[in-house]
Amino acid sequence: MEYFTSVPDDSQPLRRCIDNPELIDAIANMENSAAMVLWLAILWLKYKELIPQVQEQLQMVTKEAAPGRRRMDLDMHLLVMDSELRKAKDVLTQYNT
Repeated sequence: MEYFTSVPDDSQPLRRCIDNPELIDAIANMENSAAMVLWLAILWLKYKELIPQVQEQLQMVTKEAAPGRRRMDLDMHLLVMDSELRKAKDVLTQYNT
């Protein structure tokens, strides 16, 4: 899952996942926190494409990760998002030159 950004935008399996309101519940109950964080990152990167119900659920699950024992999961999620932002900026820099 670390290479999720290389998945094509028109991937049908990805589309089924990000349009599935039940996915958030499955993600929130994952025992593997690394997988949970990567799924949250995938959904945040696709936020504008999510149906409103999934957007609301994603916000709620992310807020729940902030306090207490899940704080480490949120920190990991933020690191993943920061890494993706740096990659995007690097690509943009290549186009500007």
